[in-house]
Amino acid sequence: MERTGGGNASGSQRAVPSGLLLRDLSLFTIPFPNARVPLPGWSRRGRVPSGPPEASSLTLYPRIIPSMYIAHFPIVLASTSPRRRELLGLTGLAFEIVPSPAEEPAPDAGEAPAFYAARMARLKAAAVAATRADAVVIGADSIVAVGEVILGKPASVADARRMLGLLSGRTHQVVTGCALFAPGREPEIFTVTTDVTMTPLSEPIIAAYVATGEPMDKAGAYAIQGQAAPFVSGIRGSYTNVVGLPLAELRSALEGLGAIGVSAT
Repeated sequence: MERTGGGNASGSQRAVPSGLLLRDLSLFTIPFPNARVPLPGWSRRGRVPSGPPEASSLTLYPRIIPSMYIAHFPIVLASTSPRRRELLGLTGLAFEIVPSPAEEPAPDAGEAPAFYAARMARLKAAAVAATRADAVVIGADSIVAVGEVILGKPASVADARRMLGLLSGRTHQVVTGCALFAPGREPEIFTVTTDVTMTPLSEPIIAAYVATGEPMDKAGAYAIQGQAAPFVSGIRGSYTNVVGLPLAELRSALEGLGAIGVSAT
C-alpha cells in the first residue's frame, strides 16, 4: 500500500499474524474487505488500493493515547469479526484475537433467542479458554429476532431479501450473548437486547442493498453501521450491541471479574 508521507520513516510494512496482539504496534497492514475508514482508535495514512474488495487493505497507525483502563490478565477476543475487534479496540485495552474453532449449531426447536445467543457465546469462548487458562477470554454471538423467530446470517441472496422484507416497517430485537472465561472464576454469561425499528423498505431498495453484498455476512442481513443506517428510524438500548458487542455491559462484567481496573491518574 502506498503511503503519503509522514509516519514510519522506513516505509516498511508487515502483515498482521493470525494471533493478532493489539498493543504497541508501529505499522502494519490488515486485510479489511470493502474498507473505507480506519478502525476506531486508529488513524490512517495512505489510501485504500483499487481493485476487488478481497484485495482491499488498510495501513493503520496507533494513536499515542493512553488507555483509562489497565488489564490484570491477558485479554483474548474469541472472534474474527472486524466489528467486534473495532469496538473492543475503543477501550484502549491491549488484546489478542484468537479465532474460536467452535461449531455454530442451529437453534434447538423452540429455543428462545436470548438462550441461543448465550449458548453460542459460551461455546465460542469455551473452545478458546481451553487453551488459554491464563487469560480472560471473551466470546460473543449476535442474532436478530422478530418475536421468537431467529434470523442468523442469510444463506443466499434470496434469503437476505426475505429477511429484509420481514424486518421492513417493524421493530425487531438484536440480541448479543456474551461469555467471559476468567482464571479461577466461574464463566460470566449474559445477554443484551436492543429494539431496532426499520422504515418500510421497497423491493427495489431491498434488491439494491442486497446487491452490494454487505448483508451476506450479517445477522438479520443488515449492518446498522453500514449502508443500512438510513433504514433505521430508531433504536432503544445499546447501539454498540447492535453493531456486535455491548461495550457498557462488557466493561461492567470485566470490572466485576477483576479483569480490568481504572488506571491511576
